Amino acid sequence: NAEANGIANAEFRCGKAEDLIAAVMAQVGSRPCVAIVDPPRNGLHTSVLRALRECEGLRHLVYVSCNPTSWLDDAEKLCRPTSKNYRGEPFKPIRAVPVDLFPHTKHCELVVHFERGASRASGGAEVAAPPAASLPGAAPAE
Repeated sequence: NAEANGIANAEFRCGKAEDLIAAVMAQVGSRPCVAIVDPPRNGLHTSVLRALRECEGLRHLVYVSCNPTSWLDDAEKLCRPTSKNYRGEPFKPIRAVPVDLFPHTKHCELVVHFERGASRASGGAEVAAPPAASLPGAAPAE
């Protein structure tokens, strides 16, 4: 799909994240990059969380979660202050968007954008709202 769509600035790896993460993060080093993770229900493996925290070039992290309990546990580890177990600059949640992939069920995916570094002046998290024009009765945008 990447080749068919002309995507040349991304790499795709197949395998368990905990088996691949060390080599991938070593390759990235301090070069700026974005990571997208979509862990299983039980969340990210501890070695993956630690590698994400320790990668200097990783400034943006997109976390796709199907389990709010494991997401909360992982988010705490990604955002906690630097410690002996979790080195590297902590992340901050910037934007969270619920995505209803399973209509008429109680299940909902959560997509969260984490960021670290001094690039955001506000420093706070926000919850996504639909564009005003998409709300019933809203006037079209000018």
